Amino acid sequence: MGQGQSSLTGPTFYSGTYSLSDHPALKFSAKHGDNCQILRDGCLARRGDSFCKGILFSDRPVEVGERACIRLTELSIRWSGVIRLGFTSHDPTSIQTLPKYVCPDLTSKPGYWAKALGERYSESNQLIHYYFTNNGDVYFGVNGVDKGLFFSGVDTRKPLWCLIDLYGNCTAIEMIDMRRSLNNFTPDENNSTPTVTDQAEEVLVSSIDSNTLNLNNLTINNDHLTVPLRFNSMSTFRPLTFHQTTGMNICLGMSRSLAWRHDDEYSNGYVFTGENISVGERIVVQIISTENMYIGSLAFGLTSCDPSSVDTDGLPEDSDMLLDRPEYWIVSKDVANNPSVGDELSFLVNDDGSVEFSKNGEESSVLLYVDCSVPLWAFWDVYGNTQKLRLVGATQDPVLTPDLVVQEDNDAARENDYNNLSMLDLVDPGDGPSTSVDQEESSQRRQDSQTDNEECKICYEATVDCVIYQCGHMCLCYQCALQQWKGRGGGVCPMCRETIQDIIKIYRS
Repeated sequence: MGQGQSSLTGPTFYSGTYSLSDHPALKFSAKHGDNCQILRDGCLARRGDSFCKGILFSDRPVEVGERACIRLTELSIRWSGVIRLGFTSHDPTSIQTLPKYVCPDLTSKPGYWAKALGERYSESNQLIHYYFTNNGDVYFGVNGVDKGLFFSGVDTRKPLWCLIDLYGNCTAIEMIDMRRSLNNFTPDENNSTPTVTDQAEEVLVSSIDSNTLNLNNLTINNDHLTVPLRFNSMSTFRPLTFHQTTGMNICLGMSRSLAWRHDDEYSNGYVFTGENISVGERIVVQIISTENMYIGSLAFGLTSCDPSSVDTDGLPEDSDMLLDRPEYWIVSKDVANNPSVGDELSFLVNDDGSVEFSKNGEESSVLLYVDCSVPLWAFWDVYGNTQKLRLVGATQDPVLTPDLVVQEDNDAARENDYNNLSMLDLVDPGDGPSTSVDQEESSQRRQDSQTDNEECKICYEATVDCVIYQCGHMCLCYQCALQQWKGRGGGVCPMCRETIQDIIKIYRS
């Protein structure tokens, strides 16, 4: 697969001859990798907790020059590697089984072409579009503006479907129909191809850049999508949301699955389940953000009072005062003592009225006893140093214990690191006798591998010139290493996920 660079800077998203009304909007095909879910009527694709088995296709072939546009809606700092984009001449409905990866599992076969997106473009809510030309060149762009040649060598003599590997740090994408943003185009007198005015293009690009800038300014603690589940990653959850009735200092988001307290307040952060709870189901919530300037922690309780009938102005600052109300209320304060971002809290009401609590897969303890003969709603007071809470859902599945999670993480990390090796390192040399050709190829592979090892694994441009302390990995240039340490990299080594203590510059003789 040929690759190259281009200085193409002028064209914007819909500057071309492709007709906007020729075909329906692109969506994801029902054929996809085992770890993927297709949601929102085919417009959203989300990968499970693993980093692989995320292969996706478009639901129809794309035409020459037709821009396929995706938004990177969910990123995770847990995995390294970035999304792969490309095309295939194989109808997805005819493919029997899908491998773990697009590269090299599919790209080594005829009819599949793909390449990894540059990691510098893998940012939250980034808009990525790509398309192919008659001569088989694939171009890509970011936030509505073409960036240049992505790769070459695509056979355009057959219908082509979009091929995407939802891999590594990208865990969810949305297929965008950009035509909805274009309200200034009109068909010509013969009702043929619509044309887009320069003004419409400028409005589109300006809007995209503005929205992306605002969304990318969110800190990592304000983005619950970067905190993957660990101890409940294998559980199947029944959707459960917060009730629209809340304390006066609470905001709800993400379809009422996320609740956060106002920054300048420390109390009156009450949230309720949107429905009464079921005995025998675990309710799981996750700590998304904390604020150490306040003392006290999350409170949990149950009530027979329907939240829709609660006067929010009458909710007390101290949750202990709820016990004075005429309805049935029971509460336990500081259930997550000194919470940390990512903590997973589990609450289970048993038939005998005991309420079990577990944090991060630890052994459950009885938190309190309730009268479960009446309908009960669970509630939390997002109080003190607990700033933001995510309601994951309800499940009857067991929680993973910490020792199992450690084993799972180690196995996944090893496989992830293995897959991030160069494709040449993955070639099976075979068991046959070595020939002069084999020796030459082996020598070339060693040279290529040495070159790969000297290339920064993030920007793929600069030379590795630093070492990560304490793990000792030498895989990044100094500038990317600083970003990995103090910037958007989350402060962990991209190879082993160990916490970075320092970046040491090295000098080669």
